[in-house]
Amino acid sequence: FKADIDLERNGGGLILDTNISQNKVFNYRLNLGYYKYEHKYPLAVTQEHKYYTLDNTFGFGIVRTENIRLWAGPMIGFGYAKTTESDINYSEITFCFGGVFGLNAHLSSALSLGITLGIKSEYLVGSEETSSKEIVYSGNFGGYYANIALLYRLDSDLYK
Repeated sequence: FKADIDLERNGGGLILDTNISQNKVFNYRLNLGYYKYEHKYPLAVTQEHKYYTLDNTFGFGIVRTENIRLWAGPMIGFGYAKTTESDINYSEITFCFGGVFGLNAHLSSALSLGITLGIKSEYLVGSEETSSKEIVYSGNFGGYYANIALLYRLDSDLYK
């Protein structure tokens, strides 16, 4: 069967970046995320899920000044969702890849505002189980996303 689903994820996480403000071309960004989302499943039940992600971004600085760092690059990520509520057991594993543009605006010597915009394609394998049925499915979807972050910089991460 084919299912069309509108999906919106809201959450937060932790970002570790090797180059927030330095005058170097390359940066690696690890984003550990936790999201909640809700959608209707093929078994016609709506549930809230908890979704954990690990995204890896490889950025290349396009504009590097004392005030901003504009970068772009590919990302690859993984996700896991699991819910056991009411009479449905749900689990899902995702793999995604895409492209990202990022802007780090340096607010002070220790803080930067990070804005990322991206597009990605996700592939998933999941299962839903009730007392009377079990469905195993796979699929793919894509979309746009945006992240806003307040980034704390160490003394070693200064424009030089």
